[in-house]
Amino acid sequence: MNRYALARVFAAMAASAFLMSATAGPAAADDQANNNPSLTFNRGVGVDPLLCPASGVCAGTGTVALNEVRGQHPGGLIWTINKLKATVNANGSIQVTGKGLVLVSTNNAGGIPAGLKVFATLSCLSSPNFALSSTTFTGVTVSPTGDFQINDMLKPTPVFPCANPLLMIQNASLSHWIALGIVGSDDSND
Repeated sequence: MNRYALARVFAAMAASAFLMSATAGPAAADDQANNNPSLTFNRGVGVDPLLCPASGVCAGTGTVALNEVRGQHPGGLIWTINKLKATVNANGSIQVTGKGLVLVSTNNAGGIPAGLKVFATLSCLSSPNFALSSTTFTGVTVSPTGDFQINDMLKPTPVFPCANPLLMIQNASLSHWIALGIVGSDDSND
């Protein structure tokens, strides 16, 4: 065999090996995910407690529609959250980091009520019974700057795969949701 033919055989073998590794890579990642499934939430949004009619005009309608999410009542005021990251593992362990959870309304805008405590609730279904699992209801204390850290176990243990995941951050005193975690990859640079 001349060296050009040998080079073509080598190139074909290398391309074949690359193709096999490229197709096996995702399968291997899927196997790893199935052995240790988890959910990752990398963004958050705060609550707006009222739903407006399609016209977008809430005032003067005579009815108030609360922004209930998966059977949970909203906090009574508008909240925002700067960052929310969470990982939920199939065994029910959860780690949540929240930054900048603050009120957007009333004279306390930009702050939080003193002694605010929050807990996390994972919902895996978008229809009743919503498959709710929560951390300890007594919650963790939110700092004066709106930061909090939850390291706990969800009860009951969530069923994986979680079909339609949504993470709620709830006020421990009323169990009303004040922020939501959004499933997805981290698109930030920090």
